[in-house]
Amino acid sequence: MISRNLYLLFIAAILALLAAGCVQQTIVQQTPAPTSLPPVTATTNAPDTVTVSVTSFGNVLADPQGKTLYFFAHDVSAGGASACTGQCAVMWPPFAAAAPVSVTPPLAAADFSTIIRSDGTQQATYRGRPLYYYSGDTGPQVVNGNGIGGLWFVANLEGTVPTTPPTPVPTTSQTPSLAGGGGGGGGGY
Repeated sequence: MISRNLYLLFIAAILALLAAGCVQQTIVQQTPAPTSLPPVTATTNAPDTVTVSVTSFGNVLADPQGKTLYFFAHDVSAGGASACTGQCAVMWPPFAAAAPVSVTPPLAAADFSTIIRSDGTQQATYRGRPLYYYSGDTGPQVVNGNGIGGLWFVANLEGTVPTTPPTPVPTTSQTPSLAGGGGGGGGGY
């Protein structure tokens, strides 16, 4: 016959095993080392990449999907600030990009920079001029904002705002060249 002490010891061992099975073990996992992403190059189409798009106003700056970018005449070239804020920025959203801005040939990365807007967001600049979208453009190579109010112009490769708006030119090639486009006529904002 089993002694009472041995019986109690047996019951205690079983309870200890049961208790050990009910306790969750904490497993410590090492956090994997961060992996570095490959650098953005001129051949990638990251959201902050600027490309050249062929439009009825010639070669203009565009985002990776071919959506036209614009200059605002009230921005001072190389001034480092945007004059389009509030409701203006709703109609003309800034082309937000993190520095450095990636480019596709024939553009040069040295011509691009970013500024901090009055609302704290970043905006890309080309040759010192802030870049914008026009909310009325419906897709790639559309230039509905060109010439509006005599203040908004497609972002040409020269980085200039025209003094007299040129007229559209027929597009004969889909291959961008170094010949730039210019502004155009239009209504007001």
